[in-house]
Amino acid sequence: MIHQGRVLEEGKWCENAIIVLLTRYGAEVVPSTLYEDHRLKVDLWVRRSRREEFLPIQFTTNREAVVSEKGLDALRRGIIPSWIDPRAIEDAVAAKDGHIVVSQFWRQVDAVLAGFRDLRPIRRMVAA
Repeated sequence: MIHQGRVLEEGKWCENAIIVLLTRYGAEVVPSTLYEDHRLKVDLWVRRSRREEFLPIQFTTNREAVVSEKGLDALRRGIIPSWIDPRAIEDAVAAKDGHIVVSQFWRQVDAVLAGFRDLRPIRRMVAA
């Protein structure tokens, strides 16, 4: 399937790979539900420790999407946009060393949280 000249399967593979890498380096990651993905535009929920709330992440392999209206819309809705180069993810998976990619991910998250002090991340709804 092609979307804006890119293969959608590549994006899904990268999304799954970043989930594995984050988990491998100690983060707790929960993939989004279909509702969260389609309606809220949240791809995954992540937290570094149990003392933190889950943060909503809109993950993409398209850098322009993060700095465009799509990224701004995510911020307005309380969702943190994140971009990692797909080649960096592929290299990390091949080398079985995702430290650089995971560090880049957390730097992005921290920069968004520090730069948008009034950002209130949406909360994950958990069924009782």
